[in-house]
Amino acid sequence: MVSRRLAFVVATVALALGSCGGTKAPPELVGEWIVVAYGGADEPAVPFWEPRAIIEFKSDGKLAGHTGCNRFDGGFKVEEGRVVFERVDITLSGCPNEAMVVQEKVFYRIFEDSPVLAVEGERATLTAPGTSTVLVIRRR
Repeated sequence: MVSRRLAFVVATVALALGSCGGTKAPPELVGEWIVVAYGGADEPAVPFWEPRAIIEFKSDGKLAGHTGCNRFDGGFKVEEGRVVFERVDITLSGCPNEAMVVQEKVFYRIFEDSPVLAVEGERATLTAPGTSTVLVIRRR
């Protein structure tokens, strides 16, 4: 009888602690995404394909990826239709050309501005509020 009560208490505490942990990501966002367009919403540019710019949104609220020049990782949560990025660390390797620097700056803008998120099937768009800066991604 005591062991059942102890098991119940342990299970209850574990459940409570688990629910207090990190933010859970919306299932439609979880996974690895390839950047297919970036820049202005009217005429987004096509990214460089080698190395590919990718973002992985993990179910525990963590993210990782590559801008095309540098790797990044950090956290995120979705609040009221916006992605709030938290403590994103980016390596500081140099980009080989100016066009890739421009591509990377879009990532910085998106990370800073809590973009509006629109997921449509296998595609998603992150739009910086008050601007036309977009990052269009496709599920990998």
